[in-house]
Amino acid sequence: MLEDIDQQIIHSTKSCRIGWWNTHLSPPKGSSLPVEERALVLETIVILLTKCDIVCLGEVSDEDLNWLAEQFAGTPFAVKDMTRSKTPNKFNLGVIYNEEIATFIGNEFSIPQIGGDNYKISCRLDFFIHQEDYFTILMSHWPSRLLKRDDSEIRGHYGAALRRDVEDLMRRGTRYLVVLGDFNDEPYNHSMTTYLRGCRDANHVNLNPDLLYNPFWKHISCPKGYVISPETSHPTGTYFYKSDNLHRWRVFDQMLFCSSFVGGSDWHLNEKETGVYRYERLVEAIKSSQSKLDHLPIIAELNKESKNG
Repeated sequence: MLEDIDQQIIHSTKSCRIGWWNTHLSPPKGSSLPVEERALVLETIVILLTKCDIVCLGEVSDEDLNWLAEQFAGTPFAVKDMTRSKTPNKFNLGVIYNEEIATFIGNEFSIPQIGGDNYKISCRLDFFIHQEDYFTILMSHWPSRLLKRDDSEIRGHYGAALRRDVEDLMRRGTRYLVVLGDFNDEPYNHSMTTYLRGCRDANHVNLNPDLLYNPFWKHISCPKGYVISPETSHPTGTYFYKSDNLHRWRVFDQMLFCSSFVGGSDWHLNEKETGVYRYERLVEAIKSSQSKLDHLPIIAELNKESKNG
């Protein structure tokens, strides 16, 4: 009898793949990218969209997003402008998503005041995935360490303010939450751990739903360690700092996940398909002294397993 029941159960999986990339198309300071590098950015975004259903973008202007919208006209991919470039608190963000998978519901900017100053903390994106579940993404791009040093308490303010956004969403019953962006801090920095409450232990997050799981801890060191052949060695990290004479690759770009994605629901993070996306032409450009590009994209896959029968 049990075997008959098992045969009637059909296992199906639905996926949602999310990406983030600091494109450097229009940095907060300095000039926009030259034409040849813009071509590589477009090429990279096209590849990302073959692998992702939602791609969040940093350092983009409204002109960049209009240009991208023209490139993807007539495809299932829609472009949304999240720049707010005409305000003192400049957001230079955007998102491209597959309308066959995700329905855009709305967005909201978080600009809290701390000690009399306004802080650009996050842009919230709400999506309806597969016409079944609501996903919320908090997208952030924190200031460079050149402007706000690691030992400056201001970096703690950013982590604490984003944490308040997370807690507010949890109190309001948000079930599926992803926090992503370029934090200009590594997973072990206090802004990401003490303040934001990012944890490297998925089981601990499952037992303590107030925490966020950060799988990007594993990208701090080279995944293969030392290998004899340099050709098979893969450096780690998402940001390449050409002037650093110690650690050139840093893990500044990260995604953190609420407990629903690590055992708290039918949606599960697929660790094997989550990490830094190393497109070789982009890697070569980033390492070149002639290029202004400095970040690699990151991607994550979320799978929903359901039983019908």
